Amino acid sequence: MNAKPDPVEMAADEFQHLLASSHQEALAHVSRLLDTLPQERRYWGGVRLMADHMAAVFDRLGVIDPNLYAAFDTALVQEAARAVLADIEPAKGLGLPVFRQGPPRYLLSRAMAAGGFGSVWMATVNGQDASVAIKTPWVLTENPHSWEDRVGMLREEAAILTRLKHPGIVGCIEMIAEPGEIVYLVTEILPGGTLAAHAKPVKLQAAIRWAAQVADAVDHLRSEAIVHRDLSLGNVGLDGAGNTKVFDFGLAVGVEQRADHEGQRAGTPGFMPPEQVFGVSRELGCRSDVPAVGAMLYEMVTGHSPFPDRATENVAVDWMSGELQQRAEAQTVPEILRPILKRCFAYHQEDRYPTAGQLAGALRALAAFTPLQAWWAGRSAGTACVYAEQASAAFTQLQQMPAEKLNPNYIAMALLQGVGVIEEFDRMGRLLAALAVELPTHGELLDPRRRIRKPITAEELPVVAAELGKLIQATDELGNVARQVAVDSPQPAPELFELACMVHSLPAQAEWPDRIEELTVTAGFPEALATSLHSAWTDGPNPLQNAIAACDAHAESVLG
Repeated sequence: MNAKPDPVEMAADEFQHLLASSHQEALAHVSRLLDTLPQERRYWGGVRLMADHMAAVFDRLGVIDPNLYAAFDTALVQEAARAVLADIEPAKGLGLPVFRQGPPRYLLSRAMAAGGFGSVWMATVNGQDASVAIKTPWVLTENPHSWEDRVGMLREEAAILTRLKHPGIVGCIEMIAEPGEIVYLVTEILPGGTLAAHAKPVKLQAAIRWAAQVADAVDHLRSEAIVHRDLSLGNVGLDGAGNTKVFDFGLAVGVEQRADHEGQRAGTPGFMPPEQVFGVSRELGCRSDVPAVGAMLYEMVTGHSPFPDRATENVAVDWMSGELQQRAEAQTVPEILRPILKRCFAYHQEDRYPTAGQLAGALRALAAFTPLQAWWAGRSAGTACVYAEQASAAFTQLQQMPAEKLNPNYIAMALLQGVGVIEEFDRMGRLLAALAVELPTHGELLDPRRRIRKPITAEELPVVAAELGKLIQATDELGNVARQVAVDSPQPAPELFELACMVHSLPAQAEWPDRIEELTVTAGFPEALATSLHSAWTDGPNPLQNAIAACDAHAESVLG
C-alpha cells in the first residue's frame, strides 16, 4: 500500500482485504477503526454493517495504523463504505452482530433483498438447523435525522409484527438493538420467495388462492385497526407449504395515527389507493388496502400491472379517469374476475368491498368449484346448446313462411323450444351466483312462457327472434364462464365439465364424439355408461334421454 494513498481508495482497499483475509485480531482492528470516529459511530451505516458482518469469522492483524484514519474526511470514508457495500456479496457463514461478547447468534447465508430503506439477509441460527430473515436499515450519514427516523420505523415495524398473530402475516422472532442504535429485525424465513419473483401470468386457480389468502391477512389488519399501505407482489412471500405471508410493515400505520401522515404519498405506485396517491392519509381505512389486493390479482393473471406507467402522477390520472374500471374488463382478464376487480378498483371507498374478508370470501367461492358443480354446469351448457340449435332451426322455418300463412301454433311451438334455454340459463345463473360470479348479461330477457299467452303477430316475429337470440347468446356466455372456472379447478372438475357438455349435447350431434369414452375413464365414470350412451344414440331420442338421465343420476350419487 502506498505511503500516502487516496483516502477513498485506502478505505475501500481495507474493506476488501478484510473480506478476503483471515487473522486473529480482526475484531480488535475493526473496533480501533471505528473508534477513530467516536462521534460518527452511530451513523456509520456502511462501515458498521460491514464490520459487524465480518468480525465473527474474519480475523486480521492491523496492517494499517488506525491513527492514519484520524485525519480522514469522514464523508470520504463513509462514501467508500457505501460503494463497497453496493458491490460486494458477503461470504457464506459471516456472523451477524450480537456477538461482541461471545459467539454470534446468527450466521449470514446470503443477501435476499436490498431497497431504499435497507437490506434483508438470510441467516441460520448458530448451532441449529433453522433459517431466519434479518432486516436492517441503510444509514444515510449525510442526514442523521433520517437515520434516527429509520431506526424508529424499524422499531415500530417490530412492535406491529409482535402484535399481529395470523398465519398470513410473517412472524417476528426478535428485535436486536446494538449499542450505537444499530438495529436488526429478525423474522421467520419465507423459502418460497416473493410473488413478484414468480413467472407471470400465474395460473388462475393459484392466483385466486393467493389473493384470497392475502385478503384474509388484510382483514386481520382491519381487526387490529392497522393499514399496511405498501402491499405489493414484492411484499408477499410464500412459506414452505406454498401459502402467502405478508411482510414489510415499514409503512404500516394505526388508524388512530393516520392523521400524523397527512400529505404523505409513501407506498408503491401502482398498488396505492387514490386516498394514498393524493396523500389524504386521514381517509385511510379498512378498505384502503383492498385496491392493492386487486392490483396484485390483476398482475398475476395478466402478467402486467393495471398501471402501465407506475409513476405516481400517471397513477393519479388513471384513478381520476376511471381507466382501471376499463382495464378490469380487458380481454386478458378472466371473465369471472372482472366484477371482483371492478369493485376492488372503485375510486370511492364505499363502492369497494366493505372488508377484505368479504373480498376473500368472493375469491374463495371461485376456487371452491366442486366436481359436482362442474358436472351440472356442463350439463346446463350442453343442454342449452341443443335447445339453441332447435330454437334457431324453428325460427329459420318460420321466417321462410309467407306472412299470411303464419300459424300462431307454429310460433308457440318455436318459442317453447326456447323455454329449455331459459331453464338452463336460470340453472347456470343460480350456480354462478352461488360462486359470486356476476352474470355476463344485464336487463330482462325474453320469457316465452309469458309471451305465448297472447297472439303474436307476424310483425313481432323479428323482435321475438332477436330477443331469443340474446337469450341463447347469454346461455353460451354463461357456459364459457362455467368452463373457465372448471378448467382452473382441482381435478377432476375440468374433465367432468367437458364430459357433461358432450353427453348433454348428444341429441344435436351428427357424429358420435369419440372422446366420450376417454373422458368417462378419466373422470372415473363406469365404462358401461359410455357404452349405453353410444347404443342409445343410435336407437332414438327416447332411449338417448334415458341414458343421459342415467349419467346424471350417477354423477349425483357419486360426486355429491
